Amino acid sequence: FFSSEFLNNYKGLITSSQIFEKYLPRSGLTENSLKWLLPDVNSSYDLESIHQGISKPTWDMLERGGKMWRGALCLISGEALGAQKEELLPLAASVELIHNGSLICDDIEDSSEYRRGRPCTHKVFGVDVAINAGNLLYFLPLKIIKDMQLSGSVLKNIFEAYSEEMVHIHFGQCSDIVWNNSDFTPSEDQYFTMVSNKTSVLSRLAVKFALYYTQQPQETQRSFIEFADKLGKSFQVLDDVINLESEEYAKGRSYLGEDITEGKKTLIVIRALSQTKEARRLKEILSMRTKNPSLVEEALGIIKSTDAIDYAKSAAQEMVESAWSKLDPLLQPSEAKTHLHLLSQLVVNRSS
Repeated sequence: FFSSEFLNNYKGLITSSQIFEKYLPRSGLTENSLKWLLPDVNSSYDLESIHQGISKPTWDMLERGGKMWRGALCLISGEALGAQKEELLPLAASVELIHNGSLICDDIEDSSEYRRGRPCTHKVFGVDVAINAGNLLYFLPLKIIKDMQLSGSVLKNIFEAYSEEMVHIHFGQCSDIVWNNSDFTPSEDQYFTMVSNKTSVLSRLAVKFALYYTQQPQETQRSFIEFADKLGKSFQVLDDVINLESEEYAKGRSYLGEDITEGKKTLIVIRALSQTKEARRLKEILSMRTKNPSLVEEALGIIKSTDAIDYAKSAAQEMVESAWSKLDPLLQPSEAKTHLHLLSQLVVNRSS
């Protein structure tokens, strides 16, 4: 579903903008090519170590592709609010850099083996290099945004949104990690709070960048941010469904049901535990963190004996439809508005 032509066009705009290359040259590092990022660079900098420890691991991740729907969301939102999409390219690229940094770090924390069909960054370059490169991608956007030379109030709002959401993403990840390593089963409300603080951060940040760049009124801000929050939640819920159902998705990771191995307390698991007589056995398998195919299959069987997967799909659809119904009347008809609605449908109807 994410192969839609309009979405690929936005992705192409981001990648062809050369913003990634400008701030993080992938090869041929020189003092001059690093001045965008390090104004004080001089002959005492070891360019080869920067290439090996930063350029190679970050470009290894960036060149794997990805949907870039969060960056596209930033551009589409800006267009729907009256801006030219080209104006927001540095902001859209910033969202994607943060996302890729979070993937590098998440894969370490989850002990994942594969990402986008290849061994994870920490498997290729080592945990130490991966952590350092992933963390850089969290902070690099500050430099990119600063160089946009925005007005004082716009820059202030964008930086405040950035700092606020980067705090949220770490609190969300905290809950996810602790739950995965404990016997605790969160409530649905607790689960959605975690997802809001984790997965929804980047969709919210994408629209906040567009909102603050175009200086929108409070009502528009509230409805747009709610839309982005629910879009992120829906994406995560569907991601959890796909992890258990999609053979295509499994090819890009390691195997079907990787969330079982990681002990993930997803909406699907929470619902299944409340619906099955085999809840104790399901929790037991989740606590094993096992890759044993028969045990993973047993857990999948318990889950699929309940309505948990259909329940999760319905929840994702309902959230997006509810949020769009509030945003729809606030936006003037336009191609960008159509694309925004279509993007939301792609998120909730995707299969990989």
